[in-house]
Amino acid sequence: MDAAPAGAVATAWNALHALCADVVTAVGLPAPSHPSEVGARLTSLGASPYTVMVIERLHRLSADALREPAAVTPNAARDYVDACLGAAENVERLRQQWRW
Repeated sequence: MDAAPAGAVATAWNALHALCADVVTAVGLPAPSHPSEVGARLTSLGASPYTVMVIERLHRLSADALREPAAVTPNAARDYVDACLGAAENVERLRQQWRW
């Protein structure tokens, strides 16, 4: 992560987004065609407003990291990855609630 912090951010976002899309499509909802649709779909499945807010913020931060990769420090990337892991745990709980 120290060598390519912006890459770590992009990888973490891609993994979180893929998990969210998997959970959404597992119940028969259409896959989000844009990351901004993830929150609405997760809300309809019972995700907390906090979880949705965090995921939306993480999306914006990943977009910022792509625009300005040199601005992403190793510590910021670690914090970002940790936040993605926390959000993923919440999304995974949704999957378990619905027994997918």
